[in-house]
Amino acid sequence: MVALQVPDRFHVAFSYAGEQRDVVEPMADGVAQVLGQGYVFFAPWWEHYLAGTDADLKLQHIYTTAVLTVVCVSGRYGEKVWTLAEWQAINARVMQARASTDEAEKLGVLPVRVGDGDPPGLFANTIAPDVRGRTGVDCAALVLDRFRLIGGASAAGAVALAAAGHRVHVVEAGDTLDRLSGRYLGAALEWRSIARANGITDPLAIGRGDVLIIPEQRTSGG
Repeated sequence: MVALQVPDRFHVAFSYAGEQRDVVEPMADGVAQVLGQGYVFFAPWWEHYLAGTDADLKLQHIYTTAVLTVVCVSGRYGEKVWTLAEWQAINARVMQARASTDEAEKLGVLPVRVGDGDPPGLFANTIAPDVRGRTGVDCAALVLDRFRLIGGASAAGAVALAAAGHRVHVVEAGDTLDRLSGRYLGAALEWRSIARANGITDPLAIGRGDVLIIPEQRTSGG
């Protein structure tokens, strides 16, 4: 199995207490089906990167720079050394965003409830949707809806396509069909396969947030 490569910036990062892993993991899986596992930070997937003496600094960087950081609220989240350090960094991001005029910054932290109790410093007026008892697909749709508001995926379409077994890609700034073809299909010249799969007649017309179906890579001689 090839180790995941650390992106310049994660699209979505999940911060949670280990006791709530069973609640958080299906949500992370659903988001990864749409955005790609290499763009979703869920700690167990990134042990090869976190190992070492500077994990605290890496985590603070991840949670303060991710396009969307999902804070999984519970009493245990505020009681553990690691998650408390994460929460302090995330809370500083929240405070900074409150003074910003950039709407994307204000939307960049999404609190969801995964257990009883609150971490210290959580604003009394904070609305944290309770995801306990929801399906992984429903939880992922909630996260992707927020991502869409920031300028990311069209959640309904992307989740539906992924659930139907399609491989999908959410277009980011700088993406082109030939680059995506090189990444997914192994050859830039195969970009027409992606265009055909999505009914695209103008290869320059794709825009950030568009959800593209990625066809299967052709096998040699097939």
